[in-house]
Amino acid sequence: MKRPWGADLYLAFDDSRFTWCGKRIRWTTLVGCAFDEKLRITGVRFKLIEVDGLDSSEKIVELAKELRCGASHVIVFLDGLCYAGFNVVDMDVLQASLSVPIISVLTEKPNEEEVRAALRKHFSDWDVRWSILSKCKFEHEILLNEECKPIYVELRGISLEEAKNILARTTVRGRLPEPLRVAKKIAQGLSPINRALFGGRYAL
Repeated sequence: MKRPWGADLYLAFDDSRFTWCGKRIRWTTLVGCAFDEKLRITGVRFKLIEVDGLDSSEKIVELAKELRCGASHVIVFLDGLCYAGFNVVDMDVLQASLSVPIISVLTEKPNEEEVRAALRKHFSDWDVRWSILSKCKFEHEILLNEECKPIYVELRGISLEEAKNILARTTVRGRLPEPLRVAKKIAQGLSPINRALFGGRYAL
């Protein structure tokens, strides 16, 4: 069986902004990008997710299946676990649904006490969201470039050694793997469109 760092497809997911001038919108755009083994972009797909909803895991699975196109060796990159506010991604659901290795990346280690306090303050179902987040500690610190700060990763279906190889192979500039960096740039570019589409009657 081919080792994960020989993946023939990389998938990355990020979300666009959902606040402007302190105002929130009800929906935002989830971006999914596909890259081949040479880090050439091969596909981009979009889906709406609800701000502070609970549909991010489902939508990522849908996008991943659309983008996979029969590839057998796939790596998924996530930008943390909180999309569209506290629309929390369940890595175990993704791994069970897709049966591929998953690497979630953060540039800052989360403060668990602050996150838990925010959930308790703002959500009646805070315990549901916390039960998902509390499974992920982002304890693995990886320094890919001496000129940059480290990143923190949470892994499913892949060892730390394999993840380090994948990250070293796919990080071209900065601290983020290239598929995730590009997904983030596309999501940022979509932010004004989100405001135009959902900033009026759909505003929270």
